[in-house]
This record gives sequence, structure tokens and C-alpha cells, in this order.
Amino acid sequence: MRNPLHQRLPVDPRTPALARRLLRQWLESGNWPVNASDDLVLAVNEAITNAVEHAFPADRRGGGIELDAHAEAGDDRARRVVVTVTDDGHWRPPPGDAGFRGRGLDMIRALVESLTVSPTASGTRVTMTSDPSADSRSLTPDRNGSPHAHPSGAAGG
Repeated sequence: MRNPLHQRLPVDPRTPALARRLLRQWLESGNWPVNASDDLVLAVNEAITNAVEHAFPADRRGGGIELDAHAEAGDDRARRVVVTVTDDGHWRPPPGDAGFRGRGLDMIRALVESLTVSPTASGTRVTMTSDPSADSRSLTPDRNGSPHAHPSGAAGG
């Protein structure tokens, strides 16, 4: 993960799958821990799915989604990954009552160490940080089906 990941993605129902593949390959190239990778890939999948479904109504499909990721050393010198998903769609604040939907941001928050969602001049930016050295419980079981410890902050990030 010496080189950052930067990819402009189309607004298309197949884009979340493409983003998962790109991010997983990038994380694997940097030997990022598998369980932390699984959680981060799931969180990014949700962010990109939200952009495809909510930021671009069916009558406005011409925009794009940026996927950016880089590794950095934190204050404690521990390695972490920061992933940003930015769309140039229509900003919509979360509804007060999402009904049976609207659990995506809570899920992302539970899977990563930190989450920031903010409007931009042309859409929405979602920034997620993964830090495998953080001491929290994950929602995602490891490859053997057991819960694993990593930066999820299941109580809210």
C-alpha cells in the first residue's frame, strides 16, 4: 500500500462490486489484516451503494463516484487506512425516520474506527478510518465464523 488508491467509478448498480474488488486488491497488496480488510470492504460497499441509490435519482445518472484510499501512521505510530468515497450527486440529509431502511451509516460506523459524512459543493463525502490496532469488537466474523477484535467500535465507532 505504498501508493494510494484513486479510482473514478461510474454510477451503476455494478459499481459496488467493482469497488469491493479494487479495494480488496489494494489492501491485500499492503498485507492489511484479513479481518480488518473484510470490515473495511463491507463499509465501503455500503457507502458506494448509498451513493448509487440515493445521490443519483433515476433521472440524474450522469455523475460519478471517487474512491480514494491511503495508508498513514497515526499519532501512536500505528498503521491505519483512510478511505474516502465522494460523489457528485445530490446531497440528502438522513431522514428523521428511515422506516425499515436507513441502517447503512450505523453499520459503517460499527465496522470502522471513525466515520465522517459531510456535504460538499457538489455532493457527499464519506471518510472512514480502519485501524487494526484499535481494541474493539467487530460485527464481521473471521473466516472461521468467530467474532474478531479490531477497530470496529460496535458501540458506535
